[in-house]
Amino acid sequence: MSHFTITHMQSGPEDLSTQLPRTGSTVRLFAGDTYYATLDEPVYFRPDEAFPLDRCDPDLLGHDDHGPYLWITDVVVHPHTPGQRPHRGMTDFPMALSYVLDPTAAADDTLDTTKTAVVAVVLIDDAPSAGRPTDQVPDPAADTPLQQPQPADPEQQAAGAMRAPEQLQADHEPTVPLQQQIDHIKAQLVTIAGAPLPLDSATPAHVRPDTEDHHDGPCYSIATVGPAGTLYRYRTRTFLHGTVTRETTAVDELLYWIADDLARTTAWRRASASPAAATMTEAERMRLIAIPLWHSYMFAIRKDWGYMTSQATAEATRDKQPVPHAV
Repeated sequence: MSHFTITHMQSGPEDLSTQLPRTGSTVRLFAGDTYYATLDEPVYFRPDEAFPLDRCDPDLLGHDDHGPYLWITDVVVHPHTPGQRPHRGMTDFPMALSYVLDPTAAADDTLDTTKTAVVAVVLIDDAPSAGRPTDQVPDPAADTPLQQPQPADPEQQAAGAMRAPEQLQADHEPTVPLQQQIDHIKAQLVTIAGAPLPLDSATPAHVRPDTEDHHDGPCYSIATVGPAGTLYRYRTRTFLHGTVTRETTAVDELLYWIADDLARTTAWRRASASPAAATMTEAERMRLIAIPLWHSYMFAIRKDWGYMTSQATAEATRDKQPVPHAV
C-alpha cells in the first residue's frame, strides 16, 4: 500500500467527507499494519471546542474569525476490522483514520498516540504506483472476500458539541427507557464492529441503590433525590483509579460511561482475536490494536464521546497510567 486513495467516509467529521477523495503515500509502517502517510493535498479541519489543540504542532494551526483550524498534512491509518490486512488492488477497504497532530511521530520507534487523534472510519483504494516492484509476492489475503462492516444509521450517530457539567446537570429523566438506550448502544457496536460479540459480562446490571459494591461486574442504580431529581450511580473501572463508583444527575453522562466500557471491551476482544495477537505482549496489543479500535468505535457512536475518550486515553498515556482493557 505505497500509494492509496481515500474514497469515502463511513463515519467522522462532515468537513472531511466534503474534501474526498484524497490521495496519499505511505512513509513508514508501524507494528499492527499501522501506516503513517503523507497526503498529496492537505485536509482542512475545523475542530470543535473539545479538540486537544494543545497537542498540535503550531505550524499546522491557524486562527480566523470563526476560531482555530488545522491543515492536516499527515495521517495514520490501520485496518478497521482486526484480521483484515491491506493488500494490492484492494478497493473500499475500511480503515480507521487518525490525523497527525505532531509530525515528529513519523520518527518515533513506536507510534505515539498522543501525537495523533482518531477522527474517522474511511474506505481506501490501493492506487497504482510507478515505483512498485513487479515481482512483489501477492498477499494471500488479496483473494479473500472482505466482510466489511456497514456504517451505522446516521440518525444513530448523534453528533454534537461537548456539554459543560452544568448543562449535563440540567438533564431530565430520559424519554426513552434507559435499558432501551443501553441496548441501542450495544446494537450500534455490533454494526460498527462488523459482527456480534458476547457483551453480557460487560453490560452493566441494574441494581438497587447503595448495593453497587456487592456486585463483581459493572452495574448502575437509579435513585430519587429531592422533589424531582434523579441520581445515577455507576460502578466501573476507570483509567486512573481502578474500580470506583461514580455519581451523576445526567443520564447522558451515565450513557457515555456505559458506552465507553462496552467499546473498550469490544476493542480488546477484537485485538486479542487478531492474527498478530500471538506475537505481541498485552501492552502491545493494547497500544497498537485495541486503543485505536476503541477510539474509532466511540467516534462512530458519537463524535463528542469519541473526543472525550481520546483525550482521557492521551492523558493516561502521558502520565504512564495503566489503561484497563476490559471491565
